[in-house]
Amino acid sequence: MAMASYTDGHRGVDAVRRDPPRSPLMAPPPDRETLDRASDVVDAMMRRRFGDREPSRIELEDLYQENMSLVEQYVHVDKGIERLARQLGRSTDEVRAHMRDELRTLLHDKPVAIRIRADSLISVLDEGRYTSRRTPGGERALAEHEWFGSEPTYGYVAIDGVRPSGLGDDEWAGTDALNEWGREQIVLKPEVRERCTFTVGDSLIHKSYSVPSPLTDPLEWSYGVSTEHTAMSGLDRDYSGQPFRSRCFVEAQIHGDVTVDDIDYVALHKEPSESLQAALERSGVDWRVTNNSTIAEHGSMTERAAALERAETDLNFLRNSSGEQAAEGVHELLQDVHQLRNATGST
Repeated sequence: MAMASYTDGHRGVDAVRRDPPRSPLMAPPPDRETLDRASDVVDAMMRRRFGDREPSRIELEDLYQENMSLVEQYVHVDKGIERLARQLGRSTDEVRAHMRDELRTLLHDKPVAIRIRADSLISVLDEGRYTSRRTPGGERALAEHEWFGSEPTYGYVAIDGVRPSGLGDDEWAGTDALNEWGREQIVLKPEVRERCTFTVGDSLIHKSYSVPSPLTDPLEWSYGVSTEHTAMSGLDRDYSGQPFRSRCFVEAQIHGDVTVDDIDYVALHKEPSESLQAALERSGVDWRVTNNSTIAEHGSMTERAAALERAETDLNFLRNSSGEQAAEGVHELLQDVHQLRNATGST
């Protein structure tokens, strides 16, 4: 059965809710008739809850954190697309087509990877497979049952290629939102893309902005349309720059097991410890150190120029941030910028 939602118990909900999809990835989006019926139900609920007034941003955020069925997710994303179209003075069909084209260009042939901490990477290499370390159950498990019928492995799409992990960790986001999960990168083989879905943004946290769709056939529902979230606003976004990199990412949901046979290579943010290097050698997995210093020394001119642009952007971002960690990050990036400028012949 589909999970409980904030519209449960009201007339019409049963007619628009769906059982969990049975396809290898997920069911197709609802048709317009189904979506319109569900929208009427959601609109009625909103009127009961807020009356004729427009809910505040905080009220909407609280609402979006409640459980909602998959079709209700589609309703909220659909309304977000309509709001954006009105703001831009364009038709919704035109905006939807623009989103699909933008996503296809963004995601075409881009690798899927997993961020991980060094100690967990050792376990993956020794066990021969990636195993979820998430506590079972909870809201995400309910959502996964609704979306896919089973739990996927979570990774990300390397939309600007496999770049160095930015500064930060799970306690301080720094310049790279993906650091919450670690600074080492397991880069998967290209064929893994065929069994991935994706969302722009976290599929649970941003569930009212984005619904998963196949990575190889991206749909506008996964665009992450939001008028409140700075990194997810508007069209023609700068996915490689700030604030997107520090506040957002393109999440990949990988369906099926992930084993060492699926690994193309591992990108480390620094030289490995003895225990990690031994695990890498035992596994036979290819690995390399990918950071600004290695790019300055061994990268192509194109790679060096891209790294310099990222480092300078991150430097400006941290200079406008507060705290001891930001100050330490400025010091580290100043060294990187100097090295990359020398490597590119910049002044």
